[in-house]
Amino acid sequence: MISERKNFALVDRSAARVVSYDAAAKWHEQRVKSAFAMMIRRVWLVAALSLAGLGGAAVYLTYAKPQYSATALVQLDTHSKYSNFDSVVTSPREGDPIAIRTQVEVLRSEAIAERVVKALDLTADPEFKPRSHSALAGNGLMADVRRFLLSLGLVHDVSNEDELALTTKQVRGRLFVDADGRSYIVTIGFAASSPDKAARIANAFAEQYLASQVDAKTAITAKANEWAKSQLDTAGEQLREAEAAVEQFRAKNNAIIELVPGSSVAAAQQLTQVNALLAAATEARIAAETRLAAARKLVAAKDIYAVPEVLASPLIQQLRVEEARAVARRASFDGRLGVLNPDLRAADSEVSHLRGTINLEVGKLVSSLESNAQLAKVREEELAAKVESLRKDVGEVSRLQFQLANLERRAEARRAFHAALEKRYVETSALLHGVYADARVVAAATPQPAPSWPNVPFVLAVGLLLGAAAGAAVAMLFELADKSFRTPPQLEEATGLACLGVLPDMGRALRRTIRGDLSGQETRLFREAVRSVCIAMDAAAGLKKAKTGSVVLVTSALPEEGKTVSSVALATALAARGSRTLLIDADLRRPQVGGYLDAVSHSRDLAAILADGEGCQAATAVAENFYAIRGGEGHENAQQVFLSAQFGAFLEAAKLQFDAIIIDSPPVMVVADASVLARSADVVLHVIRWGRTRRSTVLDAVNRLRRSNGEAVGVTMLNRVDLTKYHKYNRDGSWSFKYADYYKAAMPLSEKKQLR
Repeated sequence: MISERKNFALVDRSAARVVSYDAAAKWHEQRVKSAFAMMIRRVWLVAALSLAGLGGAAVYLTYAKPQYSATALVQLDTHSKYSNFDSVVTSPREGDPIAIRTQVEVLRSEAIAERVVKALDLTADPEFKPRSHSALAGNGLMADVRRFLLSLGLVHDVSNEDELALTTKQVRGRLFVDADGRSYIVTIGFAASSPDKAARIANAFAEQYLASQVDAKTAITAKANEWAKSQLDTAGEQLREAEAAVEQFRAKNNAIIELVPGSSVAAAQQLTQVNALLAAATEARIAAETRLAAARKLVAAKDIYAVPEVLASPLIQQLRVEEARAVARRASFDGRLGVLNPDLRAADSEVSHLRGTINLEVGKLVSSLESNAQLAKVREEELAAKVESLRKDVGEVSRLQFQLANLERRAEARRAFHAALEKRYVETSALLHGVYADARVVAAATPQPAPSWPNVPFVLAVGLLLGAAAGAAVAMLFELADKSFRTPPQLEEATGLACLGVLPDMGRALRRTIRGDLSGQETRLFREAVRSVCIAMDAAAGLKKAKTGSVVLVTSALPEEGKTVSSVALATALAARGSRTLLIDADLRRPQVGGYLDAVSHSRDLAAILADGEGCQAATAVAENFYAIRGGEGHENAQQVFLSAQFGAFLEAAKLQFDAIIIDSPPVMVVADASVLARSADVVLHVIRWGRTRRSTVLDAVNRLRRSNGEAVGVTMLNRVDLTKYHKYNRDGSWSFKYADYYKAAMPLSEKKQLR
């Protein structure tokens, strides 16, 4: 049982989800249809603004100056050559998109653009020459506005900026550099007013980019060459000192060294071995101290990447790659974001962190070199102490021989170190005269005969789309500004009352033909709509099931909404189908029924009938089953008339004699008569003028009558509907009017009269 309940619960939840999905889908479909219908209704507005946008684009094309573009192709080298203190190292970087992207940003940099401006003297070109204007100069309204905006800090005064900087900024604005990411080809493009100028500047960017690489590598190589020269001079001086020390020692102790007495062979051999170890330790110490001194000098000069241990460290190389990526990402943010942007500040923080990490690792390498030098020195001291102990065994001669060998080995070490430095100096000197860029121009830019801008189809399409978008926006604003009711679903959703139907606006034709029978051919659509309203009212209010006559109060929120015409039409239609109908004009201030029914225009009014106590027998017969009572003239105390006992007795008697009593009341929002009459009504019919009466006004009127008599059946009806526009708002509900003439030609004359 529990499992079955769980299964039922799962099925119920699945069904609920399906229903919710269907409801959401229908809601979205309705929104799409509503938006499409709105565009159809305002199609002329959208079309007009679209044509205006197209015209604006045409005007722009007429006055726009043509721009010509030229592109040069540069291929980046897949290997990067650099110099360290031992040799020239080639580091492959194939397939590194970050390195390619970095070169793209270098091409876009201000430094390259400034080199191009200086090389081509673009500051003298009128096309790029900055206009000298200041936000504080000049008179007039625009100058005052510029001063005000400058005082608020909203504009920047460019009058004090350097002419070269302004020209460079304009040149950078015409440059476009891109790499497709699938090759090592970088496209350099430039747009100018003439094809030759565009090609010349594009080629200049490629040339200056290569020249900047050559200059940078030349500077690095020159620095390495200068260091090698200084170290070579120092090593040469040390070599000369070592050789001089050997010669001095030989000259001083030559006589003693030649008279070699007998000594222990084992001690001499051991001394020889230890001397060899000491010489090696001395050489290692000298090399370690030399590397340490060179590293400290480079670190002090902030040229850490020339230290061999730094270049050989995989960790530092990886940190350099990450630093290059962070710098590239920071450069991409620099052109688009402000200084206080969180992304830019985060990029700056990342670059600072990486550089700090690199400096920390360099410090560790220098500390390691210090440790190695210290260890080498300790090793040398240990061997020296051992040699000293052996020297006592072999005697003074052995000591002198050892000293001589030590001096000779030290001189040999200095000689080897001097030769290595001399080789490095020769290599850097040769490389200094053979520096080349890590890129080459694959295809130089050539003048293009056709202008790249303006693109006529693109500009026209953009103008048309912008005009259409503006038209749609204006149409949407018009729709949002429309606070009236246009369709029965809108009315029902807002009021919560059923909408019985719509009555078309017949204009003067209705007034000419409504005199008592509504049988004119011009009102045929109106008659059919009234009959539909009567049938809907029967279903909504149950008029045919009532044992006594039903009181139908016809009212509206404001004047001139067509409630009197609707009252006369409803009464005429009810009488035509066989129901005894009484029409009461309850507007005692401005009666209107007499203007439509000639038979009651001179009959006794409602106030006089109530005063004489004549009852319903005093009603004027308009047609078969149709009786009417006109309103009074200028009754200021109309509410007392409707609250009197005579009026209540009159209505009770009328219910016994008539099947339907139609009361045409004054507007709800103007006087309180309708609220008083609503207490005696079985059905309250709110007549609302289509496209005119505001929704808030209608809701206030409905709420007033609902508070007066909440038991009455409330219904609504749209009146004075413009059929030519109604189809645009309610396509499905307007087919009855669209096809109203479908049976007109096929009907015999007798059937037409019977239908009337």
